[in-house]
Amino acid sequence: MAQTVLIAGGTGLIGSALCEKLNSNGFNIHLLSRKQDTKYPSTLWDPQKDYYDANTLPDVNIIINLAGTGIADKRWTTNRKKEIIDSRVDSNRLIQRIITNQKTPVNLYISASAIGIYGDRGDELLYETSVKGDEGFLVETVKAWEKAIDKVSGPGLRKITFRFGIVLTMKGGALPKMVNPLKFFIAPYFGTGKQIVSWIHIEDQTELFLFSIKNNGIDGIYNAASPAPVSNKYMTACILKQKNSLGILLSIPVFVLKIMLGEMADVILSSNRVSPEKLISTGFKFSFPVIETALKDIFTNKQ
Repeated sequence: MAQTVLIAGGTGLIGSALCEKLNSNGFNIHLLSRKQDTKYPSTLWDPQKDYYDANTLPDVNIIINLAGTGIADKRWTTNRKKEIIDSRVDSNRLIQRIITNQKTPVNLYISASAIGIYGDRGDELLYETSVKGDEGFLVETVKAWEKAIDKVSGPGLRKITFRFGIVLTMKGGALPKMVNPLKFFIAPYFGTGKQIVSWIHIEDQTELFLFSIKNNGIDGIYNAASPAPVSNKYMTACILKQKNSLGILLSIPVFVLKIMLGEMADVILSSNRVSPEKLISTGFKFSFPVIETALKDIFTNKQ
């Protein structure tokens, strides 16, 4: 009998790709959603109001939480910052209530997190045990996020937290924003371009969830990013090359980014070189470990 996976945030960019991956591998999908018009069966919920429709929620053994207001979708006003943090904290609190109320035990909980917890660390190689950052809104957000994840518990519950790097796909997120200027023959990088970008191909990301469901030995916190992080400038040059486009590598000065984005400029100026050594030690193999082949696949297959 096929297992049912309950997914929060399943209608977003990453969630949609994950649902396709799990569905094609024989899992039944059930979503926690704020709306009813979803591709898969769903249960209405509202983490802000601590509400979910228990009458429409099936018994599940696996819950995946991808819920959270977009970090870089809008400028960071005071209200927006609160919304970003609250959406992550509230979703975990409500999932804890769901786990507690389930008739059959939930035995696996997987939550997304982010490498932003390390803060701006230059060229330092960062492991899961590395000291967390101590300043900046990204650090504050992910600390609050993981604190909420830590509070989720249940009898025999296996719990996994993936600290994701930048997810590469042309269907949304950062990559299309980096590609669009090529229409004007410009390939912009940010500041010096030396800041390290830890990234993951969306196919590897969704495969990682499937792998972790099937492997009981995976438990705890993992850096989920390619073993070959690159500088922002190098990534931009690779985009230019893999798109076979004409263009000039051009630096956007930090002060311009600060004017345009305000505090949110930290998203693209922070440097994080994370190690996926712990993840690789579980037996997980990246299909796209280097940026050149990752971008070629994304652009060729419209990933």
